[in-house]
Parts: sequence; structure tokens; C-alpha cells
Amino acid sequence: MSQYSKYLDDQGFIDWIFHPTVENSLYWESFLLENPEEEETICHLKNILQSLKTKDHSLTDSEKKEILEKILINIEQPKKPTKLRRLPLKFGRYAALLVIAFGLGSYFILEWDTKEDFSFENIRTTSIDSLTETQLILNSREQLLISNNKSTVKYTRSGEVIVNDNDTLSTSKTAERATSLNQLIVPFGKRSKISLSDGSVVHLNAGSRFVFPEKFNGNDRKVFLDGEAFFEVVSNADQPFIVKTLEKEYEIEVVGTKFNVSAYASDKHILAVLTEGEVHINKAINSFYSKKTKLKPGELATWDKADKGITVATVNTDDYTLWMEGILQFESQSVYDVAQKIERFYNIQINLEETLANEIRISGKLDLANNVEKTLANFAVVSALKLDKINDKEYGMK
Repeated sequence: MSQYSKYLDDQGFIDWIFHPTVENSLYWESFLLENPEEEETICHLKNILQSLKTKDHSLTDSEKKEILEKILINIEQPKKPTKLRRLPLKFGRYAALLVIAFGLGSYFILEWDTKEDFSFENIRTTSIDSLTETQLILNSREQLLISNNKSTVKYTRSGEVIVNDNDTLSTSKTAERATSLNQLIVPFGKRSKISLSDGSVVHLNAGSRFVFPEKFNGNDRKVFLDGEAFFEVVSNADQPFIVKTLEKEYEIEVVGTKFNVSAYASDKHILAVLTEGEVHINKAINSFYSKKTKLKPGELATWDKADKGITVATVNTDDYTLWMEGILQFESQSVYDVAQKIERFYNIQINLEETLANEIRISGKLDLANNVEKTLANFAVVSALKLDKINDKEYGMK
């Protein structure tokens, strides 16, 4: 029963079940995508946890024992095929609803506890891997597919959404917009630019998910990023702009500035590069953001997900921002890191020997306006490796 015990002992997992937030839901979705073999275990455990009547997040030893006994009973009974179903929460204290559908195209619909620090409603999270077109998900649960490789989305102060400078639609009523979160999901091989209701502009790279409110109310302007984005934030000293990632201890706080954030769930580091203005990297300690790292233009902050440390270095910001112009510039970067960026841009797979990929460091510039074959040929020359085409979506280098 150890496969269940490890989750019962994980307070982060318990918090997700009893009190879901945008952050922990995105974290566990990514976990399931990376660990599909855990799907059945988590599904069983979630059903049983939600059948308990408790007023506390933490579980006592007796409650854990009761859960394990129920699991044993469920395992002994004939299993039925897993279907999409509504899983009602029975914890009156936590006014939250979470519906899960596993597999490709999985999504979350959440209604947040109004006492939650980031109290927005009706979030639907779709797997990036399941998409071939950019998707905008509105608070109304309407899903809009955007076919352009470089799409644009603009939210106006009057409550309209303009897609690709052409199609216009109205969003929720003003009274509802204060607590409504939308999502823009950009699949691999695509890019997008979104103008927020406050006038700030966000450029999203391939394979990114951006969660944001239709309208910024309250004391700050908070958004969530899983992927990479360049931010051009409109200055407002009374309402700082905050970027949160899947790493709950980490957030970026600005007033008005321009900066790039690379925060893919699969990467070992989160990178923040400042081109203009000032940003603070906030590190949470004991539930409080007690350590702030200040960045100046031309500086890169690297957050190590493993040891939670932050290092700052002076860099050429073009190496981290020219992707917006379709240029991949790199200086003394590992072959693996460059290959990963090419994979995301063209939505392909490059097979590299891990030791070789991390040992070789290269410098140069690739024009991503070229077709994939030419880009890979140039990449092979720079890295002094041999390129083999396996199929239209998969390549090998050695």
C-alpha cells in the first residue's frame, strides 16, 4: 500500500484535494502528465478522500487507517472503466468544486473558495500536449481555437476580446469580471501575444499556458505562467504586477517594466531576465515572502528548483528575448538546452545522448524563420554533430 501512503503523507497533495488553488492544481496536472502510471492511484485516493467528512486539511493516523481500509475494499471489488465524472466535495468549509478528466485533453474546472488569497472562479486547464491550435478559454467555459501560428488577443477595458485584430466578442458582465480567470494556451510550434485589460502586453512562447483575470481588481495584478513569456508591464505603483509559476515559493513582482520569464514545468530552472525597469524575485520562507532579490537591467536571475537557490548574473539579454523575433541566439549554452528550444518552436523531437548533450557548449544564432530541415542542419554544423532524420517529427543527433 506504499503507493497510497506516500500521497497521504504529502501535505501538498492533501491541500490540493481539500483546498485547490490555481497553483497546486497546475502542479498536480503537470505531475500527472509526467507520471501517467500514477493516474489510477491518485484517482482512487481522491474519490475516497472526498468521501470523508472532515473539517481539517491535515489527516490523523486514524483517518489515514480508515482511508487505507477503504482502498483495500475498493481494490477487491470489480473495477469499472474510468469515465469522466463529477466528484462532489463534502467538506462544507471548502467551497470548491474540482472535476478531473485524465488522459489527452484532460482539464480542470475549479470554483475557488472565496477566502482563498487568489480567489477567482471557473478555471479550465487543458493539456498543452493535446492541442494543435492556440486555445483561449473564457470564464464562460467557451473554448476558442485560434489557427494562426502567431496569434494576437486583446482584452479591452470595456469587456471585449479582439482576436487577430479581426474577430470581436463580449466577455462576462462587469460585476462578474472581478473574479473571472481566463486562460491562453499556446501549443508547441505556435506563439501568441496578448494585451491585458490594464494595457500590459505579454508575448507567449511555444508550449506555454497563461492564466489571467479579465479585469485586475484588488491590491495587485496577479497572473500565472507555465512556459515562457516576455512581459511589457504598464506602470501602476498602487497595483504591482505579480507573476506566479508552478513553483509556489517563487514569484516575480514589478510595478512597470519589461522582462522575460522562462518557467517550463519540465525545466530544472526558472529564468528571469530584466531588460528595462526593476523587478523583485520573491522567495517564500515559512509561508511568507521574506527574501527578495532585486534585478537591474541586463541581469539574469536563475532559480534552481532542486536546491531553491537564486543566482544573479549579468548577461546579453538578446540571448533570452530574441525568440520573439524568430531568432534563437545562444552563448556558451549546452546542446541540450538549445535543442529543447528548437523542439518547442517546431513541435518536433530531437534525440540526443544525455551525457553528450550536456557536455558540449555552443554559441551562435539560428533564424527560426527557416524551415525545420534548414534550422536543424545549421544546428548540426554549430554543434559539430551528425543529423539523422527518423521521420517528419523526430530526429537524431550524435
